[in-house]
Formats: sequence, structure tokens, C-alpha cells
Amino acid sequence: MTFPLTMATTAKSARHISAEAAAALVRSGDWLDYGAVLAQPDAFDKALAERIGDLYNVNIRGCLSTRPRAVVEADPGREHVSSSAGTSAATTASSVTPDW
Repeated sequence: MTFPLTMATTAKSARHISAEAAAALVRSGDWLDYGAVLAQPDAFDKALAERIGDLYNVNIRGCLSTRPRAVVEADPGREHVSSSAGTSAATTASSVTPDW
């Protein structure tokens, strides 16, 4: 994989794009980093969820998601996305039954 932009050129040519435009840049096999806790890309996540059926082997890395990720919920069979986003406090309470 080639990364044509360096940090210096990226900073000089920074631009803002919509979540939908960013999601359109994702290709099958890409690795995405969703960041941690409250700094996760909610708008991008929803936009990517809208097109996840067109992609395969998208890998998402993150840490301690505080809410369910739309892209993961859009692919319940995990045919298109693999997430190592850690524990979601929002889903853990409802999806785990204690064995007491």
C-alpha cells in the first residue's frame, strides 16, 4: 500500500469533506481507525453503514466505544466488516446476560 501524502503535504492541503464523501473513499480491504471513547466519527460511521453492503473485509479499529457502531449493526452477520472496537458500554449492558 502506498501513502502518497506526507504529514507536511497533508497539513498544507487540508480540506473538509462531508461524512458521505469520506465514506465513499473507503474500499474493500481498508483498515479504518475510529479513535477512542468520545472522539469517534459518528457521522462517518452512519454514512459508511449506508454502503457497507458494497464492501468486503473492511477492518475497523477503535477503543472503548460509548455507543453501538452503525456500521457494525448494519452488518450483523459480519460478512463485510470486522471490528475490534473494544467494548461498547451501550451494547454490553443489553447483550450480555450475567451467569449468576
